[in-house]
Amino acid sequence: MSTPSPLTEVVPSRHASAAAVLIGAVAGGLAGYLLLTPDGRQVCRAMGAALEDVAAESARFANSLRRAQSALSSSWNALSLTGNG
Repeated sequence: MSTPSPLTEVVPSRHASAAAVLIGAVAGGLAGYLLLTPDGRQVCRAMGAALEDVAAESARFANSLRRAQSALSSSWNALSLTGNG
């Protein structure tokens, strides 16, 4: 029985290397499209606006959760003071 070489644990397989190169090429192509073409810049602006909308909705949702938590805490404290909690 042979033991694996320490080098085989460090060096990625050919499939993993090819996948990494392919993913990098796709990401580079997408970045080039988004940054260098007028249509790509329009997509970036639209995505930016959509992300701002998502951020605003998330902030409103977080605020609603804080208010609900405060109301629940107040209700729990009121129950505790009456001895029913």
